[in-house]
Amino acid sequence: MTVFSGDVLINSPAWTTYRSQVVLAGRTPLMVDSREEDDWRITPETLLEALQGTDPERYKLLVLCNPCNPTGACYSEEHLRDLVETCRKNKVLVLCDEIYARTHFTGDHVCIAKMYPEGGILCSSMSKWAGAGGWRIGYHIYPKELRHLCKMVISAGSHSYSCAPAPMQYAMAEAMQDIAACDEYIFHVKRVMKCVSDFCFRELRSAKVRVSEPHGGFYTFPNFNVVKKALKKRGVVTGQGMCDAMLAECAVALLPGGPIHNRPDEELTTRLCFVNFDGAAALTESRSQGPDRELDDAFVKDFCRPVYDGILALKKWVTDQENQENHQES
Repeated sequence: MTVFSGDVLINSPAWTTYRSQVVLAGRTPLMVDSREEDDWRITPETLLEALQGTDPERYKLLVLCNPCNPTGACYSEEHLRDLVETCRKNKVLVLCDEIYARTHFTGDHVCIAKMYPEGGILCSSMSKWAGAGGWRIGYHIYPKELRHLCKMVISAGSHSYSCAPAPMQYAMAEAMQDIAACDEYIFHVKRVMKCVSDFCFRELRSAKVRVSEPHGGFYTFPNFNVVKKALKKRGVVTGQGMCDAMLAECAVALLPGGPIHNRPDEELTTRLCFVNFDGAAALTESRSQGPDRELDDAFVKDFCRPVYDGILALKKWVTDQENQENHQES
């Protein structure tokens, strides 16, 4: 962000620090307002809307998260083909945050380097798939056409850090020596996360909560518009107010979509993170069941109990709001 001199485009919704990083670099981010009916993916149409009024001769940078935090949306080859073509025509480079790529539930992740070899910058790390959150061991891969930009980033980085701490580098290098073990571990991570994700998606949908099906990562982005009228009668008119009510009344903590994720304050979207369980126990059980057996809701109940109970508590809370509204109207 510091060395790039053009406009920076960020998705709405997006991970909260993207906007802050752009602002810290002294720029005003341009928002790409994604649509719920597109499962919150950036499309050629929404990108072109965001580009209106920009200098057509000036290079732009689109920050794309795939799989997406906070929505769980993934971009197929078809999605990326059309989007990349729009980027090419409008001088838009893509910085693709693929930190959740290896958690794509079906393993069908499409890398930006494949679709945009001359203008895509791959950004990833060991934090998510390797369970090394907080270690901050990551990397960028630049195409040869953007080597000059890579050198500028290295130069800027050298003035704020020298390198990642040596013990962490050694640990990650050691982990990468056994690729078969990494693949086996990732297989079970994906299987567990898909099972939990499917449960959350199905149960929320059954409560009339609008939610797109996640295809990777640890999150989904449900919209609780179904209780908007009921909450308004209680004086609750923002996503933050709704999340406060959820925490107080059913002991479930969600982040509001709202300004944190570049959404309107009054929108009742939320970021739901479904990793609040004992991962070691879940992985052990997944391994014990063998690679061919599909995990089911009983697995979620027995080995991901905090998520299981939390989703059922949310369902009951939604139903209670609707029942209370219907009772008042009658």
